[in-house]
Amino acid sequence: MVITEHAESAKKSLERATEIAKRASIERKLQEINETLQRMDANTLENAGNERESESVEPATETSSAEPDSTPTPMPIRQPERTPPLAHAQYKYPFEYENPIRESTIIDFVEPASRQESAEAQNDILTRQESMESVTVVEEANQQPESMPQSISPRYQAQSMTPSDKSQSMPLPEQGNSSTAPISISSSPDPINTIAPVRRSRRSNAGIPPSRYYDPNAPRTKAEIRANDAAIRKVEKAARKAREATNEVESDIGKAAMASERIMIDGKPIHASEIEIPTSYKQAEKTAYWPYWLTAMEDQIEDLNVKKTYTMIIRPMKAKVLPGQWRFELKKDANDYVIRFKARWVVCGNFQKKDEAADYYAPVVAECLVKVVLTLIAVYGLKWRQIDVKAAYLNASRAQEETLYMRQPTGFEYADDEGTTKEWVCMLDQALYGLRDSAALWNQELDEKLRKLGFTPLDDDACVYIEGTGKQMSILIVHVDDFIIAAQTDAKVEVIVKGIESFFPIEDLGEPSVFLGCTLDRDYAAGTITMKQRAYVQEILQKASIGDMTGVETPILASWKWPEVEDTTAMLNEEYYDRFLSIVGSLNWLAVKTRPDIRYTVTKLQHRSSKPTSDDYDAMIQLCRYIKRYDSIGITLGKVKDLRFMAHADASHADWHDRKSTEGSIWWLAGAPMMWSTKKQTLVASSTTAAEWCALDQPAKDAMWLSKVAAQLGLPRCSEAIHIHTDNINTQLLLAKKGCKNSTRWLEIRYFFVKNAVARGKIEVKRVDTKCNPADGFTKALDVLAFKHFVEMLGMSE
Repeated sequence: MVITEHAESAKKSLERATEIAKRASIERKLQEINETLQRMDANTLENAGNERESESVEPATETSSAEPDSTPTPMPIRQPERTPPLAHAQYKYPFEYENPIRESTIIDFVEPASRQESAEAQNDILTRQESMESVTVVEEANQQPESMPQSISPRYQAQSMTPSDKSQSMPLPEQGNSSTAPISISSSPDPINTIAPVRRSRRSNAGIPPSRYYDPNAPRTKAEIRANDAAIRKVEKAARKAREATNEVESDIGKAAMASERIMIDGKPIHASEIEIPTSYKQAEKTAYWPYWLTAMEDQIEDLNVKKTYTMIIRPMKAKVLPGQWRFELKKDANDYVIRFKARWVVCGNFQKKDEAADYYAPVVAECLVKVVLTLIAVYGLKWRQIDVKAAYLNASRAQEETLYMRQPTGFEYADDEGTTKEWVCMLDQALYGLRDSAALWNQELDEKLRKLGFTPLDDDACVYIEGTGKQMSILIVHVDDFIIAAQTDAKVEVIVKGIESFFPIEDLGEPSVFLGCTLDRDYAAGTITMKQRAYVQEILQKASIGDMTGVETPILASWKWPEVEDTTAMLNEEYYDRFLSIVGSLNWLAVKTRPDIRYTVTKLQHRSSKPTSDDYDAMIQLCRYIKRYDSIGITLGKVKDLRFMAHADASHADWHDRKSTEGSIWWLAGAPMMWSTKKQTLVASSTTAAEWCALDQPAKDAMWLSKVAAQLGLPRCSEAIHIHTDNINTQLLLAKKGCKNSTRWLEIRYFFVKNAVARGKIEVKRVDTKCNPADGFTKALDVLAFKHFVEMLGMSE
């Protein structure tokens, strides 16, 4: 009754897979599994009847070679595929806190809390598993019903056996109270019909929690394992397709919403690259889009009047009148299509008298904290919304500030009954764009109103406001007039939006799609948010004018060396010099926001910005060709659900031209990079150990700041020491010891900050293999294979 047992075991495996599918809400996959179960029931009964008929006949004692069709051909079974080192999961995810490696051994997707396991049970199942693998595959195991999944897990390799081994028989190991008769191997001459066992070492499960690879209810026969693996793969594939379908639907809805907002001319949307932004009122009059610019200016004048920004008066004697000008810009969607024409009347604040006692400071949200907050939104599954405060600066009063006078807006001058306009000026009652103190006044007004709603800013960043902690936290990111609001429920988000709307006029933008120049693509099923800047990359490429040049695989050649002596004959002329500075500046902003893969190359180009040569320009073009090849990759936040900060640091000792070392570091949260840097050290390190020690200085300081941020956000285990990884064992040992050794006691005092932080338990320096250290890509140019490995470790994807 071997077939019946295998079919029933496979049926149980599919039933467990059905439970998984139910939890994932995959209705279509449930129907397929149910149909498979029905067919399996019918085939099981039919095969059982055939076996009962065969039992009534006297069994043959020897397999006849004259009837080749009577013995079915066993299914070929493959050896486990060895994963290449560069693609191994532990290299792709260099995180200590959560190792995503999952063995392909016996796995059952049951919650760990429901598993009752002991050391004796683990040893028992490992012993059974190894003894099973030392037995050759049974003929009857391949006689599975038609509905049995045909794909098998790659655990064994088909090999030819010697003729003396073909007639061997061996009983299967006992499992529970069941017993199985000895099984004879067919003497088929085909080498694919004979299977040689391949044993696995127990070390393959080293370091993995037992609940990851062992379950007392897991399938134990090879047929059960194959059926279980096949069913699980089908369910996971169906779940993946369901997620993709959901993302496509959401993407289509978002695209339709954006398309409905686009400005259409002759039935076609306007791309931003088709419009040249005017720099003055007269220039705007001459453009083909003058009606749109005029409408934008009228809207601005209406806002100024509604907010009572100024009062028209006769110019006082000896009063200093500040000039102003129109500034034009476009509001674009994620694909760079024009949504709205915008115009602002801006005061020339550079003519404003500077008061040394005045407070002109206005905070700006740190780029790292933007990623941290978005990571929390993704991991906690918070609901989010984006709003824009209309004419933000105009909401701040100047009643307590000095009296200022401004010239009337060009094209909208007020004239008295005699037609005189020059005698009338604007006395400013509210803050206005361009004044030195407008940003500070708006920030004070906004802070006062948000505190009334129950929000408090972080101590280390006044642009991130929170209410509560942990998963119940409500959080705001503020960048001037752009807000992202997140809370546990949509109702809570709506309450916050209404609260802000009670103080300022707002525009509700719905779910965020573009924020601070980055597109935000949220995958609710996976719990991730992906940040990209594809439209900005296209702007850089247009500025670089690389035309039809093909893309390349690396941003800089590994053999590239910057010249030691300046070649004055190869200096760039003024036109190319200005273009070089402009493009490098744009590339730097891209490298800071979402592209850590180009950070090293951009830093080296910045070092050459004072006297760039034609070789430097060629290196910049090489970088542009790389971002052309990979224009749509970005960073994905929230891939790992462990909310603890960690860092990697590295140094490349003694650059060849000035002998100063280059250091690099990168910070992680939930499996995604938060901030990264490349920097040339200011001193000449006498050894690799000294260079690696100095490379830990900035990460140690960042750790002090991030530990405070983690405590204020209520992140788990925020009081524990933050781990910083280095690939230099001597550095790790020296920092752990008291006192100073001869090789490091010559270092400046500031480099002993990291040693003091280790002694106080604020940070812990950990050892990591060089191949697993992503900071290595921030210190030197890499070849193609090493660079691809570097990008994989960063977790960047298209």
